[in-house]
Amino acid sequence: MAGLVSTTSRNGGGSGYADGNPTFRRYATSATIVKPLGCTLIVMEVIGGGGGGANAYAGAGAAGGGGGAAMARGTFSAAGLGGALTLAVGAGGANGNNAESGGVTTVTDDASSTIILTAYGGGGGDRGDA
Repeated sequence: MAGLVSTTSRNGGGSGYADGNPTFRRYATSATIVKPLGCTLIVMEVIGGGGGGANAYAGAGAAGGGGGAAMARGTFSAAGLGGALTLAVGAGGANGNNAESGGVTTVTDDASSTIILTAYGGGGGDRGDA
């Protein structure tokens, strides 16, 4: 499974989401997002791509499934971020004899070219003994 980025942003100066009409967005593909006008707080959750499952050797027992990916969460003052963020969503690892690890998911603040949030992908499954 490919990675994922979700963002929740809030406008206004209140202390909680209830008084500021929060906006939730989910991104399953890489994108550049523009900070919403009047936004004061951004909460992001990122998940790396899941690892691919392995094929078993012929006549052998079962092979291992791919590993689950990491998740990271960050809360940011919108004033401290640039006007745009680049989301790079990690791909899921390929299944097969040589199962691949999932890709890394990152969020980059375009104004400073700084990666502000990272979640690593899961490991690929193992074929086991022949």
